[in-house]
Amino acid sequence: MIVFAVFAVCIHMIFLLSIFYVYFQSPILKDLPVGKDDENSPANRVIVFVADGLRAASFLEHQANRTIFLRQTVLSQGVFGISHTRVPTESRPGHVALFAGMYEDPSAVFKGWKKNPVDFDSVFNRSNLAFSWGSPDVLSIFSNEVNLEKVKFVSYSADYESFSSSANTSLLDVWVFERVKTFLAIPHNQNLLRSQKKVILFLHLLGLDTAGHIHKPDSILFSENLVLVDKGIEEIVRIIDQITNNDRRTSYIFTSDHGMTDRGSHGSGDPMETDTPFIAWGAGIQHWKNVLNGSYQKHIALKDVNVPSLDINQADVTPFISTLLGIAIPRNNFGKLPQQFLNISDIYAARSMEKNTDQLLHQYYRWQENCNRKLFKWPLSTKESNYMKLIETLQKDIEHAKKIKQYKQMITSSESLMDVVIAAIEFYQTYYKYELLLALTFTMIGWILFIVRNVFINPILNTPTQTRSVLIALVVVCIICLYNTVLSLITPLLTSTSLQIRYMAVVSNFAGPYMMLSLSYEPVFLLSFSLSLFFWIRAEDLLYNSKLKMRFLNYSDVNTFPKPSGSEDIRRALTFVLYMLISFFGPGNIATISSFDPNWVRLFVSTFSPFLMTGLIVFKLLIPLLVLVCAFKSLHVIAQVNMRNLFLLILIICDVMCMNFFYFVKNKGSWLEIGTTISQFVIMECVIIVLICLYGVAKLLTEVTFTKELVRPTNRLNYLLPFNNKQNKD
Repeated sequence: MIVFAVFAVCIHMIFLLSIFYVYFQSPILKDLPVGKDDENSPANRVIVFVADGLRAASFLEHQANRTIFLRQTVLSQGVFGISHTRVPTESRPGHVALFAGMYEDPSAVFKGWKKNPVDFDSVFNRSNLAFSWGSPDVLSIFSNEVNLEKVKFVSYSADYESFSSSANTSLLDVWVFERVKTFLAIPHNQNLLRSQKKVILFLHLLGLDTAGHIHKPDSILFSENLVLVDKGIEEIVRIIDQITNNDRRTSYIFTSDHGMTDRGSHGSGDPMETDTPFIAWGAGIQHWKNVLNGSYQKHIALKDVNVPSLDINQADVTPFISTLLGIAIPRNNFGKLPQQFLNISDIYAARSMEKNTDQLLHQYYRWQENCNRKLFKWPLSTKESNYMKLIETLQKDIEHAKKIKQYKQMITSSESLMDVVIAAIEFYQTYYKYELLLALTFTMIGWILFIVRNVFINPILNTPTQTRSVLIALVVVCIICLYNTVLSLITPLLTSTSLQIRYMAVVSNFAGPYMMLSLSYEPVFLLSFSLSLFFWIRAEDLLYNSKLKMRFLNYSDVNTFPKPSGSEDIRRALTFVLYMLISFFGPGNIATISSFDPNWVRLFVSTFSPFLMTGLIVFKLLIPLLVLVCAFKSLHVIAQVNMRNLFLLILIICDVMCMNFFYFVKNKGSWLEIGTTISQFVIMECVIIVLICLYGVAKLLTEVTFTKELVRPTNRLNYLLPFNNKQNKD
């Protein structure tokens, strides 16, 4: 059974990882050519303010009256837009999209907030000088990919990121503003700003994200933090303009990496999480009054003035910054230059669009080359041929427009070509999608048939082991000591292996930690869920034994002649799968950590520690699942079923569900749909793996005892006697 369990875990890990090979490929390509810089750029320096966790709705609330400076800036000289992010709406992918122009594949979520294990190009590499201040978790993402001689990262300690309810979240932003003002007060740095070109200053402002998590986005403290950010930006802009003598060579950008729900969470595809504000003003930036009417369809109210709102993708910020500074666009950029935001000549706009197009074409040719090199090369498909012809035609149109100096036509053709090239790249990223789908389908069907054969044709009886190693005993003793501190298991309950008492003991033991890890309805859910499982066990006892015998049974009973698998086992397996889904989704959805309130983590971890916080959340969500597995083990004793076969039946049902979700995964359409379809498949695969592991934990909780087994009661009167009377009578 152990060998089979290990093999099953390996198989399902392969199934789990296969989704990324079939539907998603990493966008990072090595050794792509670097574009050329442009010395005739409209700006010498770009200052980027990123208000972490600020959604567009919070910024625009009450006509943006909490950000007086930014509102007046938009009205007098800037442009406003909505930047649309992609899932997962987290800090890492958001900042990578802003400064590298690429959307990392979903597997990048597992890399967390640590340094990037692979090199990717960003605007920081391309600049001559770059200075950044903010959270170490964000700045470290880019620290591996830059020349530290020309790029400086200044971050505070992780201990500053406190999540306690008494924490002053605005201090994080105050720290950044104060360090920037200190930097700007040094004469050497002032000379650098005045004399150097292609300079980037990046201010990462984490206070709003922390305030949203702790106090919620509609709280007074969040509003106060937003007011502070606005005043801090106003002061930094004033100082820089003074240092540069208002030379009109400075561009300013204000945006966010992701939004946030009303509950203070983010990670999924809700518009509150994907819609962020984008404001730009200064050198090379168009005023919204001069934007062509055809470029926008929405308006927002600022101080009773209808201001056009332009839609852009988050990755578009990268070519936008590159064009303002005249630097080469990062090699793996997937964004398109929003040229309607720019106040530049037609010649420079056409040249910038051409650079953006060439950079995307380099990726297209590399993807095409990689697919041609693979072992299995299929004949040229109609779709592939159409892409090639359309790209070739548009390239000729651009060359012709360039030759006759029709720059507006050149811009239009370049924009069309970028759309086609992006679609072609996505085609090559899933070039072997259907072949892999077919191979994995046959593999999964073969696996399911193998399980069916073992269940119904060649069942193998598996006798529970009675081995109790010293190591296991020591671990259990530690667990008991911990629980005795929290719940001064209930110690007498550990002295009995009675099925009824031991199940209740397991529920009671985990109820304490579960309540400590809850802020809302979750304890009521655990109570209702456990009672429902208990009555399911009693119902199975009635169906099989025709009378209540649970008090006479214990988890150590060995079934010498278990029943062969039949329709009743299929019913039990289906019931178990139903309870499994309820146990997982009842207290919340771990897929995006956004459908329940994770703020209870702050009661145990006051400083930002993503992996420890995630570990506590996972532990909480596994408690109902563990109680379910203990109830599942009760069926082995009550109905005398072959536990191995019953477990395999559950695997068959779950694998069939996985196959269904596998074919429904989407990599196009709305990002909410994409995130949902990915979550469904990943959840089912992970639950199967977790079930296999938790069964071993359930055996430990239900079978191990540390005292001699008491003599079982022989009649109901004896069973109702007090504990000491039973012992004397026996």
